[in-house]
Amino acid sequence: MSGSDFNISVPLSSDLSYKWQNNSTNSSLNFTEANGSQLVVGSYNFSVELKNNTTGCTNIIGPVEVKVNGLPSGIQIKTNSNGLLCEGQNHTFEVVNPMPDVKYTWNTGKKTPSITTNLAGKYFVKAKDINGCQGLSNVLEIIAGPDVSLVPSGCFERCAPDSLCFPGISGVSSYNWLKNGVTIPSNQGGNTPYIILNESASYTLELTGSNGCKNTSEPLSLTLNQAIGNIRIRSFSDVNANNVIDGGDTLLQNVDLTVGGYTLFDQAGISNFSVPYGSYIVAFNESWIPEGAKAIIDSLTANIRSCNDSLFVDLLLGFNCFAKNTTENHNICFGKKYELEGNVYQKDTTIVLAKMNPSGCIDTTRHIVKFTNEIVFSLNATYSCPNKNDANIGLELLSSDTYKYYINGAETELTGASFKNFGAGNYLIEIVDQYGCKASESIQIIDRQAVEYELVANDISCIDGFTVLKVKLKKLY
Repeated sequence: MSGSDFNISVPLSSDLSYKWQNNSTNSSLNFTEANGSQLVVGSYNFSVELKNNTTGCTNIIGPVEVKVNGLPSGIQIKTNSNGLLCEGQNHTFEVVNPMPDVKYTWNTGKKTPSITTNLAGKYFVKAKDINGCQGLSNVLEIIAGPDVSLVPSGCFERCAPDSLCFPGISGVSSYNWLKNGVTIPSNQGGNTPYIILNESASYTLELTGSNGCKNTSEPLSLTLNQAIGNIRIRSFSDVNANNVIDGGDTLLQNVDLTVGGYTLFDQAGISNFSVPYGSYIVAFNESWIPEGAKAIIDSLTANIRSCNDSLFVDLLLGFNCFAKNTTENHNICFGKKYELEGNVYQKDTTIVLAKMNPSGCIDTTRHIVKFTNEIVFSLNATYSCPNKNDANIGLELLSSDTYKYYINGAETELTGASFKNFGAGNYLIEIVDQYGCKASESIQIIDRQAVEYELVANDISCIDGFTVLKVKLKKLY
């Protein structure tokens, strides 16, 4: 067929020589696209003269008729859709002027003159005529829109409010949420990907891609139950006047409380209050607090965020008292211990001590204990020349802080990463941090040995006003 490579040949033999009508002396003729000799449509007769190389006898084979058929031509497909072809919408592709003696096979496998599809992808048809010759049509493409399969769908019962979450979808230029088929306004989050829903309804999300194609998610049918939670409130009297709720305190009776905008009267000191979704300030009613008393633990926030939330709030009421609250900071050197009231501490901690003062009130002292970082370092030293202060002590700090440096008891400056100009001897290096914690290490500086040499007095000559003195090194270090 036209457009195909073609080969015609006779058996190859070393006893024979060949001559085709085009004077080729090969045993075969090749018409290929590679050598630009493919046959065009038409009929061809081929013959070859065979000659016996020994006897000189000849014989002509052929002619053999070869008919080259043309490929199906003018194969075109079209669509009934206008503009951009987007997935999710039905598009019909059909062969333009189909021929009765030609079979059409789409790249989807369908064997009909037309197909209808809404799936993204490239579409074309292969035509095959009665001679078996095949040709391909032009290609039409349905463009993929945003991947709406990532948007939640189906039927769910949830607690209001419900925040929708799903993986990020690439190639999206805008979002449009619909409730029961009606667009949700932007001031209600209708143009945001992760909307907060408060009502039972059927929701869908229309996504517009950066290529202009739109896809709509499958419906999400939500039944949202109103969030109602329980706040359990206990009201204590600070019997031991230590400003904390502990085993020495008792429950108050006949307490007036405020919970958000609600007022609650609590007879027994323990009450349960059911409230809808929201944030609530739980406090003693100021107009109820007895004279000479004060709220110590008060105005606490309780957040009801989901169905069946259960929160616990404890309030404390005490009496006005001239008590002191002080804080003491203790910085303890690494590896040391801190003792207080017979207890030993070896790591960072906060200790609160409460003691009754002469007026009967409770003074509270907060001891904040912090252990300093370990001072980690290493030393190295260069050699010094005999009787000279030209050696350096190198310091590599493996911890970071603000330090002072002492060498043999004298404060010394660190230049770069070393201490400069020291002679031979033993040195104690001490590093002290801002809290007075220190670490120390000794190091020795050793003199280099002197170079031994002798002068060779013989053969001293004077050349052009210069004398050459020869030195013989006896030992080199």
